[in-house]
Amino acid sequence: MTEHRPADLGAREADIAIRYGHGGWEGVEAKPLITETLLPAATPEIADRIGAALETHVLEDMPPLLHDSDISQWRLWLREAGLAYRPRWQDRRFEDYDTVLAAAKAGLGVALLRRPLVEPGRALSGLVNISDRVSPNPKQHYICLRAGEGRGAVLELAARLVAIQAIDALPSDGTTP
Repeated sequence: MTEHRPADLGAREADIAIRYGHGGWEGVEAKPLITETLLPAATPEIADRIGAALETHVLEDMPPLLHDSDISQWRLWLREAGLAYRPRWQDRRFEDYDTVLAAAKAGLGVALLRRPLVEPGRALSGLVNISDRVSPNPKQHYICLRAGEGRGAVLELAARLVAIQAIDALPSDGTTP
């Protein structure tokens, strides 16, 4: 089941949950599952227009920045690029990350790609990097179990999910990350 609200593991709504955030949820053992990096991307036409805007640190020259309800990722990425960010009138906010990606694909602005989540469909999206600099996403996906979970089948499934993700995170060229 996929929902935006966290499953109540204490009430036994679920045995395992995957949550996205900073971790530290009460009554839950949370283990990192997917660590992301942030990379700005846009359509090739927008990337060509941006040109030196990032190099000259002129945020006003940038097309709209696309984000979900949390702008902290853009703040982080821009701060690391030497730019202070306050939302501008032309920037666009969407409730869902998939909608952010769809807006970027439609040419509405620049989105932060959350790698590795976007990589499987990236070739089909037509989005290109506007910078080679990546930032670690302060949020990540966690596999969550009830605090003190001891059922073997639940622990085994959690271990298998972690193992699958570890294999998927390896580069396909055989090199180590």
